[in-house]
Order: sequence, then structure tokens, then C-alpha cells
Amino acid sequence: MNTLLQDRFSGLSALRLQELKNRSQSAPKHADLIRFLELKKQKRFTTTEIVQYLYPDAQIKFETRRNRYFKLRKEFLEWMETGNESSNSSDVKLLEGEERFLECRRLVSENHLQLALTKLNDLLDYAQKRNIFEIISDALALKMYVLMALSKLSEADKTANELITESEILKDLHVAQALSRKAYVVAVGRDRKKTTAYLKRLLALARKHKSRLRFKLIYHFASFATLTTFPGSTNSTTLRHLSAIKKILKHTPEMPINTYEPSGPEIIEYHLSIGESTLRFMRGDLDECYELYVRAGKLQDTVPNLRWRKSESFYANKVMIEIATNRLKEALQTCDDLIMFHKEQSHDAGRNKGYVLKALVYTYGYPKMQCADPDFLIERAKTYIKVNEKASNKVDVEAKYHLAVFLFMLGRTEEARKLIRDPEVMQVVNASGAPVYYDLLQLSDRSSEEEIKQLHDRIKKEINAAVSTDVVYSLQRAERLLEGLLKERK
Repeated sequence: MNTLLQDRFSGLSALRLQELKNRSQSAPKHADLIRFLELKKQKRFTTTEIVQYLYPDAQIKFETRRNRYFKLRKEFLEWMETGNESSNSSDVKLLEGEERFLECRRLVSENHLQLALTKLNDLLDYAQKRNIFEIISDALALKMYVLMALSKLSEADKTANELITESEILKDLHVAQALSRKAYVVAVGRDRKKTTAYLKRLLALARKHKSRLRFKLIYHFASFATLTTFPGSTNSTTLRHLSAIKKILKHTPEMPINTYEPSGPEIIEYHLSIGESTLRFMRGDLDECYELYVRAGKLQDTVPNLRWRKSESFYANKVMIEIATNRLKEALQTCDDLIMFHKEQSHDAGRNKGYVLKALVYTYGYPKMQCADPDFLIERAKTYIKVNEKASNKVDVEAKYHLAVFLFMLGRTEEARKLIRDPEVMQVVNASGAPVYYDLLQLSDRSSEEEIKQLHDRIKKEINAAVSTDVVYSLQRAERLLEGLLKERK
């Protein structure tokens, strides 16, 4: 809700903001809230921060002051929506191409046809250089109408042919948009075969429209975004796609990729930062990885109309990067941020994902980092798994794997063994690049020292042979867990 409040406030026009300030003269707390939001325009704030600003009297219980703020926030959100007749459409942010097209339409409606034609030609030049196909087709249709009205029939006929061509291009753009999204969906599901098939169709469209660089950009962007979802994506192909994207955008930074939308360049930068941070992680460039991810987070905080706000995946990925860069305390804080995120969304089931990730962090912190209340985390993790199993969600399988490792760390080997023997969990273990975990979690206090020693030697060999950083870190954790088991036996 704090995010909603801040975004609604930052999206107000200057006129609308002044109206609210005038009205707040009779509502002191509303005036205080406006002042706070103006101070925090470029920075997110916590509930604690704003409560202490609005209600500084520490003699009153914090819970009481917080509830007062929640009531004030609800009132203010409703307040911003009332008396808004003067800005019904003025607050809607139009892109430059859209504004120029609407101006052309206005000129046509006012019968300024020659001026409209001049502006339409300028608009078409602008849109064609940037491959904004969404604007080109509409502009050509309007231009054809103007030419007919001016009795410039030969030019109208030529424009009609252009419109036919551009309509086909726009149709193919929609196909490319759908294919790129479908490729990402199957990539997240770790289906390389289907991912490759969709990327091949995108490449065919890029070759078909060789002179329209946007199709090439969509192909490279979809390839880069999907390849970085697979473990061990460190090969030259992934780097080649990233290099191609940067080269095209350097030449035409305003060219959209999938969608022509507000803050398009910032949205592209956000996705590239996320993708490149994953790539850097896989290659072992951990400091660069962390910096890129932090930059992506700042973009989400500072770009008002960036559609991809922080989500569960943002926090979950941040946890993994913080684990890899040995920022384990920060990782636990990020887990708490995820829990609070779901709390603000009133998504009780999702909050348990944060506790699953906390258990994961503790396994990487073993043996130095101790969990104060492991039973609580186990209970939350089991609840998360149960809820997702009922909903037939596959995310519970990965949670089972994390819980199995956590239980093994605690010495509850029988429970760990039961979880790891689930066929779907076995698939997750094999896909992780560290199948040795299946044998590790089969061990118990009845396992022979020779059996443990053989597994220890195998883990060391796999660490030396591993290429991907995530696999190395996972195997190093396995080695620490195994050494812990050996120490307990002595």
C-alpha cells in the first residue's frame, strides 16, 4: 500500500497537486502527509519511517500510531480520487509518437489538411527510424485519408501500398511479441527444446524483415532473456546476444523491443540489468552481478511508470545473489522484505515462501550461522508445500528440496531422506547441476565412514570440474554439510 500511495502521488499533475495542497489547509495530517511524500519522491520509505514522521509522540504505542497511519493512508488515497474532474485525461502520460499522432488527428478534424500532411510526414519519418510499427500503420491510414481529401490520388495510391506492407509488418510484430513471451514461459519451465523452437521462429521473422532492426532486436532480447534462465548459461552464444542488443540500442536508443510504452528505455535497461546480473553470476563475476541487480532495483524505485514493480521473483533472485556473494545477513533481510511484501499484498500463502528462503540461507551459512527457531521455519515450509500441492503448483517441488537440505543440516536425516526420494524432487536435484545431493541426503548416522569418505572425495572432484558459479557454491555447501556430519560422529 505504501508503494501504491507513493506512485499515485508521484503521478499527480502540478495543477492537481496544488489543488490537494489547497484542500489540505483544513486537514493538517493530510498536509503533513503531502510534505512527507514530496520529501520521498525519489526514494521508497518504510511504514516505520512514515509513522515516526507523522506521529512522533513515542509515549503512544507504536501499534496505535501505525493503525492511525493506515487509516490516514486509506482516507488520503480516496481523497486523491475525489474532486478530480479538472484532470480526467491530463494525467495520462502519452508517448511522443502518440502525442504527435493525436495532434495530426486534431488538425484533420479542424480541416487544416496541408499542415496535417506535413506533420504526418514528419511523424512517419520519426516512427520509421525507430521502428515504431504501432504508430506507422495508423499514421499511414490517416495520411491516405488526407491525400484523398486533397485530391492527390497518385500519392494516395502509393500510400495505400505502403499501408498494406506496414499492416503485414504490424501483424508479424504481434506474432513476434507472442513468440518471445511463449519462449520465456517454456524457458522458465526448463524446456530447452520448446524454447529453441520458438527462438528459431523469431529468427525467421528477423531474417524476413532484415531491414527492420526491431525484429532482430526482439530475437536477440528473447534469446538472451531465455538463455540466462538455464543453469550454466555462460557460453559465447549468450554473450553474443547481449552484445547484439547493446549495439542496436547504441545506434537507436529509442527503439522499442516488445512494446511501445512509457519509460521504454528504462524498462529495457531494467531487464538487461537483471539478465546480465544472472550471466555475471554464472560466470563468477559476483561483485558486478550484485551491482547490476542493485541498479535494477533502483530503476524500479525511481521510474514512476515502470510496470515491473518488485515482485516475489525479484526478492527470490536477490536472495540467491546475496548468498553467492556471501552477504548472508542481507539475504535474511531480503527474506523479511519478501514476507512484508506478501503481507502488504494480503497474500498469506506467499509469505511462507520467505520462510522457505530463510531456511535455504541458513543451509549456506552452516556451520557459522545458527537458526534460532528451526521448528518455526520447518512448520512454515511444510505449510507452503501443502498449499501449493493442493493448487497443483510446481513451485512446491523446489521448496521440498530446500526443506530436505535444511532438515539434513539439523540432523533430521530420516525426514530429509523421505523428501529427497520424491521423483519430482529427484528431477530438481538432477537439473540443479549437483546430483550428488541425492546421495548426500541418503546418508544417516548409520552410514559407514568409508561411504561418507567416498562421497566427500566425489564432491571435491565435482567442485574442481564445475564451471558454473551456482553449481560451485552448491557443491561447497554440500561439502560443509558432509564435514559437519563427520564431525558429529567424532
